[in-house]
Amino acid sequence: MPLFVKCYATTLAILLPALYAGGMKQLLLVTNPVRLTYLESLLTGAGINFSVHDRHIANLLAGANSLFPMRLMVAESDWQQAKRVLMEADQFYDE
Repeated sequence: MPLFVKCYATTLAILLPALYAGGMKQLLLVTNPVRLTYLESLLTGAGINFSVHDRHIANLLAGANSLFPMRLMVAESDWQQAKRVLMEADQFYDE
């Protein structure tokens, strides 16, 4: 099976349950890709599924990240837990 098919299937497996559970909700706006990686590791460590929207346009215009912030999205049912995890790490703020 081609790699892109595996990636697509994995993405669907993560996002579909969240979509059926009531949709996704924006957790944070992030312009710093290094901070985004840290936030992703915190959420992954807590077992929270997430999605990063607008990552590609932000990477395309790397010098102008503040023009297109990346949106960290979580399922509505996981929002409170995700907020708690980021608050404990002093990372619950928009850039």
